[in-house]
Amino acid sequence: AAPPPPLQPASLPPKAAHSCRAAADVVARVRRGDYVSALLCPAARALLLGADTAAVAAAFAADTTTAAAAANSGGGDATLWAATGEAAAARFAAVEAAVEAAGAAADAAGGVEPAAHELVVLAVGVAALNAFTQANVTGPDLRGAPPCPCLPSHMETASRVTEAESDQGPSMNADAVEAWNKWAKGQLSLDGEDLVGRCYLPQYLYLARVLLVQRCAPRAHKLVPADVTTASLAAARAAAPKPVSTSGRVVLWPDTGVVPGARAVAPSLTWWAARVSLVHQRLLSGRSPSLRGAMLGLHALTLAAYAPNNAAPGARAGGGPGGGLSLGGGSGDGFSLDGSRQISATQPISSGDG
Repeated sequence: AAPPPPLQPASLPPKAAHSCRAAADVVARVRRGDYVSALLCPAARALLLGADTAAVAAAFAADTTTAAAAANSGGGDATLWAATGEAAAARFAAVEAAVEAAGAAADAAGGVEPAAHELVVLAVGVAALNAFTQANVTGPDLRGAPPCPCLPSHMETASRVTEAESDQGPSMNADAVEAWNKWAKGQLSLDGEDLVGRCYLPQYLYLARVLLVQRCAPRAHKLVPADVTTASLAAARAAAPKPVSTSGRVVLWPDTGVVPGARAVAPSLTWWAARVSLVHQRLLSGRSPSLRGAMLGLHALTLAAYAPNNAAPGARAGGGPGGGLSLGGGSGDGFSLDGSRQISATQPISSGDG
């Protein structure tokens, strides 16, 4: 296949900060559909790996060498799984720490830095979600994609990486790949429901959950009672904090967080987090109460941001006959974001009675 056309220069002022140009680069790659390239570009690497990329590479090499030695010494699959599973957990924990550290540094710098950081986090999370969806649903396949989206790659060539070249950087042997994917699938199993069928690149979906869903979870869970069977979208919307706006206009990027003292984030973060949760639910063998509660809260936050003065036309959520959370389907089954946009699905997912 022919390589994609080169990235066009972003429409930014000549004096735009480096962080703004870095964010624009990630967004441009995502909009072009080069999701693996977006995950391997310098801005994404800096976000996911933090400042000490060399230390991450050394730790990765040590983990894989230890696992291989254990397998060769007769430790068997259990020993290999324990070693590489722990390494996978440590790697993604390091990603969370790196993202938080980058956010704290951006907050300290002030100006446009916090917004640029949040935009990079959003774009990288979207890239991970869309790469997973492409690999498992829409195609074309991503056989050349690295199995883990947050391992160090060659920094000097990351800006020129294409999907055909995305296997650059440290490689994982087949046993390590299987163990890390097994760990990711275990993390994606919820409420006793396991993943069903074949699932390619599960670490990408897990990364999307880390960057999108988990960052919204504290706000979303506050809007839904512990017993999600009695929860309703109307109640969640009533409990959702309203954006600071007297004109009824949608605020594309707030100057301050909706919650006092919280970092300002793009309103679309909750919308993308809801998409991650929907994809996640479709992978499970049964309905997950945790995901139902998360989606109710996320939809309430999204509607509070995009339609603060409107009701939720056609939305069904709650414990009445035929109630539950419905996404997509026919007329009136979607959650309307405004007059024309809906979060929908080809096949509706319903949680609750009916």
